[in-house]
Amino acid sequence: MYRFYSSLGAPITRSILSIAAGVSFLVWPEASQRLIVIILGALLLLSGVIPLIYSYFKRQNFPPEAILSFTLGVLIVMFPSFFVNFFYLFLGFLLLIASVGQLAILIQSSRKGIERKGYLYIFPLIVFIGSVLVIWNPFAAATAVTKVFGIFAIFYGVTELYSYASVRHHQELPD
Repeated sequence: MYRFYSSLGAPITRSILSIAAGVSFLVWPEASQRLIVIILGALLLLSGVIPLIYSYFKRQNFPPEAILSFTLGVLIVMFPSFFVNFFYLFLGFLLLIASVGQLAILIQSSRKGIERKGYLYIFPLIVFIGSVLVIWNPFAAATAVTKVFGIFAIFYGVTELYSYASVRHHQELPD
């Protein structure tokens, strides 16, 4: 632990970057989402380009997964908003299916005489309502999630600074 916090730069840099990212997620959530998707698309593109170049110079067949990574990376970089919305739309349908399944199990078991408390229906109903809202407007859901992530990033940055300061304080105290 001492070596981890002995360098001044690492914890302070992590804290500043985390706080800056968190603030940008809160202030510019849509732009932040697009940037994150573009970065992920670029990484996917690179993970396809490198094997393709290697295969070309080695005169080997192009690996299909490299072609797929390259193609998907290009599409993600070109159309980041579509992929942000698509992800949350997919998540909304997944949550909708899960909540309907939970509700069906609860209703079916109560019909078979198994006593179910009313509070057991609350969470599946909340998930159902949330999933319908996500499907109805996936971009608003993405913005809300980005803002929550921004709050967590700021919290992480502040706690990292506090942790660093407390460790440094204990290192400077005489034994």
